[in-house]
Amino acid sequence: MTEQNNSGRNPEDRSASPLLRQRQATAAAPLPSPPLPTTSAPATAITPAHAAAGASSPCPWPNRAATQRLTLPRGTSWKESTNSAAAAGEQSSRVHWGQAMASAGGFGGLSLLLALSLCSALASTVHGEAPRRFWIEDDAFWKDGAPFQIVGGDVHYFRIVPEYWKDRLLRAKALGLNTIQTYVPWNLHEPEPQSWEFKGFADIESYLRLAQELEMLVMLRVGPYICGEWDLGGFPPWLLTIEPALKLRSSDATYLSLVERWWRVLLPKVAPLLYENGGPIIMVQIENEFGSFGDDKNYLHYLVQLARRYLGNDIVLYAVSLLIIFTTYYCLLNLLLIL
Repeated sequence: MTEQNNSGRNPEDRSASPLLRQRQATAAAPLPSPPLPTTSAPATAITPAHAAAGASSPCPWPNRAATQRLTLPRGTSWKESTNSAAAAGEQSSRVHWGQAMASAGGFGGLSLLLALSLCSALASTVHGEAPRRFWIEDDAFWKDGAPFQIVGGDVHYFRIVPEYWKDRLLRAKALGLNTIQTYVPWNLHEPEPQSWEFKGFADIESYLRLAQELEMLVMLRVGPYICGEWDLGGFPPWLLTIEPALKLRSSDATYLSLVERWWRVLLPKVAPLLYENGGPIIMVQIENEFGSFGDDKNYLHYLVQLARRYLGNDIVLYAVSLLIIFTTYYCLLNLLLIL
């Protein structure tokens, strides 16, 4: 019986795969297997599109409607088939694995779900470590597929001489912290208009990499206003010399253009150090305690869009409200009075 692939062409035209040629030559007699509860549906042929997808992915997704169970060519063991594919090189093995997934019929009673799980495991092996990811779901933090508890504290790189950075981070880790928070003061990195400083106290990239080396995560607070008991909340003083006067922390067009210029320098340095990119940064804070200052939602929306432009859509952005801080202090004070 002649198989037809999804594009209507005879699968015998697929001459690039030795595994498939072998299957075509021996498919008349299926591989013996334990009794199965149902009759296997006809296997789905591999289209050129499937093979092309295999070049970039170790597991092209099979046609769910046509694929029921997995089989191998008669007389060929699963180990022999995978070894044969691996011998043809990494790219060829990816294609063969995807073809075996999509074109097989029944494999010792394994369900398709189990087979796809094995394929997913192979994908992680081919590409190295499993994808890194941090997110919030169901009022909980999740890291790499498991719930995660943040035990954090602030260690500001710009308040410590670089020679002591490692010592202070190790002390924080010894206290049980797994996450460090730090502000990024604009006035430290741009003391004069378009005069950028990222050395010594201002070498934020080295600080973040050191945190990663010590297996500490980072919550980065990029402002542009940081408060932090720092001069002018981290704003460069030359902002006050601009005429007409800027309306800071607002949708003022001139102010926003200067924020964009600053973040256009800072955020590309930060992006490679995001957790998903192999770095330590799991979250990025926008502004600081803005709720006690104003209600310009357009300003906050602009900052979010600007951050997404450079950091992508997967990074967790957050804000800090003074209402939460005051509520926490109030509860603690009442607890102390009760005790």
